[in-house]
Amino acid sequence: MKLPYLALLVIIGLVEFARGGLIVSLLPTYLPHELGYSMALVGFAVSAQYVCDTVFKTPAGYLSDRFGPRTVLLAGLALSALALVIMYRARDPGDLVAAAGLFGLGASPVWPAVISGATHLNPAHKRATVMGSVFIGWIVGGGSGPILTNFFLGRTAGQAFALLWAAVLAGLLLAAVLVRGPGLHGTRRRFFQAPIREQFRAVVRDLRGIHLLFPAMFLQTLAVGILIPVLIRYARDYLHLSHALFAYLLIAGAATMALLLIPLGRLADHVRHRPLLVAGFLLSAPLLVALIYTRSLPAIFGLVMVIAACYSLILPAWNSLLTKAVPGDKRGMLMAVFMTVEGLGLAVGAAAGGELWASVSPQTPFLVCAGVLAVMGVFYLLFPLEQAVTLREV
Repeated sequence: MKLPYLALLVIIGLVEFARGGLIVSLLPTYLPHELGYSMALVGFAVSAQYVCDTVFKTPAGYLSDRFGPRTVLLAGLALSALALVIMYRARDPGDLVAAAGLFGLGASPVWPAVISGATHLNPAHKRATVMGSVFIGWIVGGGSGPILTNFFLGRTAGQAFALLWAAVLAGLLLAAVLVRGPGLHGTRRRFFQAPIREQFRAVVRDLRGIHLLFPAMFLQTLAVGILIPVLIRYARDYLHLSHALFAYLLIAGAATMALLLIPLGRLADHVRHRPLLVAGFLLSAPLLVALIYTRSLPAIFGLVMVIAACYSLILPAWNSLLTKAVPGDKRGMLMAVFMTVEGLGLAVGAAAGGELWASVSPQTPFLVCAGVLAVMGVFYLLFPLEQAVTLREV
């Protein structure tokens, strides 16, 4: 494995470690308990982080393609490190929310830069394997961040901030030292030498050729977003899981995904994407319905692990399809557009999930999510998506 490629995988893990520790553990504890603010301010801060991350992803993707993944990673990680320092020293609510937004702004280039760099450093026929590796970095970092941050919060908030700051600085150091090589410092391709108006028209032409992917990516993340605000409460109030058991459940699901992403990514490199997407969606829908009516603890763990395995079928196949559907010289920017659409799906889904819980029933968000997953499975079964978009092997 090439060192620049390995460094990119570690960088995304470190950034997701810091993000997960910040929004899941540190902010919900530090702002109310240390500074005396309400949970409403926590919500504003978390929202500011996600809004800035989503809004600036597309510009960050353009800059990644124009100036290279290394440049935007260095700038973004430096901003995120600065944001953590400001957040620790700030006491005014506006300053705290602004610092959270600055962290999101700094984190916005990471996904498009890592995907652009990782796909550039590997041959086209290994693209699904590459995407599986990227998501392993995301799972390991995002899962371990809240756990370790909680441990440090048991001492002092300053130590927890220092942990997250060290993670971001480690990513900055890796980007500076190891993310080097041809194609990682910028490009002189004709696209970027054209006037901005012509660049915009070229991007629009590329997006028109793959417009059928947008409803799919929105609905897929909408389904996930529906469960975000209700999952913990349902596990506590209806499955009667303690905080420790719920943590173990998350670890079981994350470990299953981490173990399967690379082998299933390799499978996606050698077979068509469509059967994997159909199987993943159509299997996960009834399993999710079964989960809400199951009370046996071993069965709950088993269902969660199988659902995680289904998601492991979907992720590398879907993201490999995306990377093949966009030209290499604009891959970082167009993938950032996709991530913006996916971020909107998460935001709408989260709002819908909370409303469904409050206005209908606690089971309704799960049933609606399962319905969306089933619709996606039938869509991929009946619609030849791979033939409807132009796939590129460069």
